[in-house]
Formats: sequence, C-alpha cells, structure tokens
Amino acid sequence: MSDVLCIGFDEVGQKRVKTACDFLIVKEAFYKTSEEIFESETPMQPRCVVISAVGKEKKEDIAGEVQVVRQFFPETFIVLVVEKKIKLEDAKFLKKSGCNYVVFENDFLNSTRFEYVLLQVVSAAYLPAKVADFQPNTTVDFHIYTIMPLNQKILPVVQPGTLLNEARLKKMASVDELYVRRNQIHFYNDYLVKHPDMSAKGLANRCRVQFQSVSLAHSNLIFLLTDQAEAGSYDQGKVLLQNCQTLSTNLLETISMLPDPWSVISQSTFGMIGGTDRSMMVASMAAVASFATSMGSSDDVMLAGLFCDLALLELSPKSLGKLDTIEGRLALNPEDMVVFRNHPLTSLNRLLESKMLVSDSVKSIILSTHEQADGNGFPQRTLPVRIPVEAALILFHEMVDLEFRFKLGKERETYQTVRQRVFDREAELINKGQGRFTAILIEKLRGMIDEQKAS
Repeated sequence: MSDVLCIGFDEVGQKRVKTACDFLIVKEAFYKTSEEIFESETPMQPRCVVISAVGKEKKEDIAGEVQVVRQFFPETFIVLVVEKKIKLEDAKFLKKSGCNYVVFENDFLNSTRFEYVLLQVVSAAYLPAKVADFQPNTTVDFHIYTIMPLNQKILPVVQPGTLLNEARLKKMASVDELYVRRNQIHFYNDYLVKHPDMSAKGLANRCRVQFQSVSLAHSNLIFLLTDQAEAGSYDQGKVLLQNCQTLSTNLLETISMLPDPWSVISQSTFGMIGGTDRSMMVASMAAVASFATSMGSSDDVMLAGLFCDLALLELSPKSLGKLDTIEGRLALNPEDMVVFRNHPLTSLNRLLESKMLVSDSVKSIILSTHEQADGNGFPQRTLPVRIPVEAALILFHEMVDLEFRFKLGKERETYQTVRQRVFDREAELINKGQGRFTAILIEKLRGMIDEQKAS
C-alpha cells in the first residue's frame, strides 16, 4: 500500500517526490494518468495524491483530473503542482475543483513546502487516542480507528454517534493502539471538555489533545499562507488566526497546571524536518517559561513562536536533515544560508503580506528570535536592550530543542537534563562577560529551573 500516489510527473518531478518520501519514510507510487490508477487493482484510500498540471494548457482538463481523483478518494489530501505563469483566478478555480493545496512547480522543486505538507497529512494523519479518555455511557462525534499489525490497514472500531457502554469500552481496551484522524482532533478535544477527567492523568491527556488541536490549527494556517490559490484570502486567514490564538490560550491555561509539561508535549510532537514543524514544541516550552518566570507575555510568546520560522519552508531540499543541529545549520550551502539568516524578517513579511492581524509586540518578537545579547545574532544585530525578552525565551528553548533532538536515539537523556546543560553553558558565558542572553534572563531561568527541581 502506497501512502502517496503521484500522477503525471516527468523524471525530474518523480525524483523530487522520491526525495521527500524517502526522507519522511513514506511509500510512493507513480502513474501517468488517474485512469491508470483505477484500471489496476482498486487501491485503498491513499493519504495524499499529488497531481502535476505542468504543461497542461486547459484548466478544464486539469480540473477534470482532480475531480476524478476526488470522486474515488473523497478523504484524500490532494496537492496540485502548477506552472508559475498560471493566473490567480485559474488557481482558485482549480482549488474549487477538489484539490486541497496548490503549489507552483518552482516551489515544489526548490523548497521544502512539499515535505511540510506530507509531514502533516501523511506522517501525522492519525494521532494516538487513550481508552482512559473515554467515559462509560457517553457518545463520541468522531471515528476511532485501529491499525492492523500485519498489513497496517486502518480500520474504524467506533463510528460517530456510537454509545460507549461498558462492553464497548472493554472491547476498545483489548485493542493495542487506538487512533483518531488528525483532522477530527477538535471533536476529540470537545469530548474531553464536555466529559472532563479532573485527575492528574486526565489533565495530562487533555493537555496532549489540546496541544494537537493547536498543532492542527497552526498547520492549517501555514497551508493557507503558502497555498498559491489562497493569495488574498484575508478573511479566511483572520478566522484561522483567531482560532489558533483561542486554542493556544486554552492550551497555556491547561499546561501551566502540569508539574512536568515536557512529558506531555514530547508525546504530542512529530516534527521531522527541523524548522516550521518544530515551532509548536519550542513555542509551548518558551510560553511555559514566560508564565513561570513572569517574563513578558506568554500569549505573545506562543503566537510569535508559532510563526517565527514560517520562512524556513523556503529552504531547498538540500537542507533536509541539516536543521537538526547547530553544526548542520552552519553547513548549509550559500543560497540556503542566506534564506536561513533572513528567515525571521521573511516570516514577518509573509504575515504582513497576508494582512494577518498581529500586534506590534508579536511582530517585534518574530523579528528578534535569533538576535543575541552579544551582538552576533541575525538578521539585524539588534542592540541587547531592544531585544524583547519573549524573543530571547524562544531562542533559548530552540537551542534546548536542537540539542535534545540531536541526542534522541543516541543517549538516554531527559529534556530537563539537556535544558540544564544548555543553561549551564550559557550561564558560564555570562560569567565571562559573553553569551547570547542577558544576565537578568539567565537568573530568571535559574530560579524557574531550581523551583522545578525542588517540586
């Protein structure tokens, strides 16, 4: 079974798809036309279909192909690759024919937008669910699935509207793993709000689902900001941004009550590219630190942290695997290095071009997330007194995340251990009159870390 079906690609396009799928460890299959798919054995519902419209002049023919795919695969995420010279109204017409995301050929070939899409709709299409979250004699409004161990086939075990009696819950408990579709996570979240478990475990589970709800809202907004057919969709962007803000506020209220937020967040993340996809984790931990230390606005930290790395999607596929370490980032080729060092400014410009209503403080934070107190930051080498404390918190937690990811699978270290090491290193630089951060911020972080150790 292939996760990604690709239609109409030439050799260059096929090579690009294979690069992305190999990196994300998903299976792909290539077909010349949509008819070729359906003339063979009837395939199971793929998670993504990618259609190349490059070289096709009539928009009606392209729309027809999209409609055929949509008819056979009603739940599949459809990506359409088009030539850059296409008119905006034609791109919008094709979007309405049934595809989910439109991307220019140049961006498809030379950026990592495609990897981000696959990560969201293929790698993270299904999220774990806990039997303990469900209470007897309640009804769910979403599907609950299991994955067959031998053939990896996904099967529904609970349909929307099902009454979860004792017998049903016992049967669900006998299944090794339960999942919900990521695009239905808001129904799962609503269920937990309606039927709250006030125990410590219930609070952690609610936080996990809230985290995933914010992650979905975040990725939907990223899709809108990078979809070539959505240029000028200002009203929709405002709605998605407001949804993201509301869900983020709810998450912060819950996460601030947890003694160990990292243990919950670490079970909820799935980033593999190392840029925009890790924004949720970094933003959440930085916002928790803001709340715990009373430094800055935790809401502003969260919102700025979600979008400060948006422009990293413009890095070329050659950057894949290099964003996970400081050494890898230093090894970026010259073109990607320019993109990387300008990405805070470019990310802000993307938001402004889309007329996203963010405050001046959030704009300032986004622009300053890689500025340093020692003057060696980028893109503007801002004076230390002008660097928002919220931006410094995001940078610190990105450094912790970088080092933690580098250790994954190599050494058994907790997030707290890695954070302590990064903190000690930065504190030592302060003692030498150097360092990326101010002495005030380091002392505030010291107080937070010491308090968490004592609790």
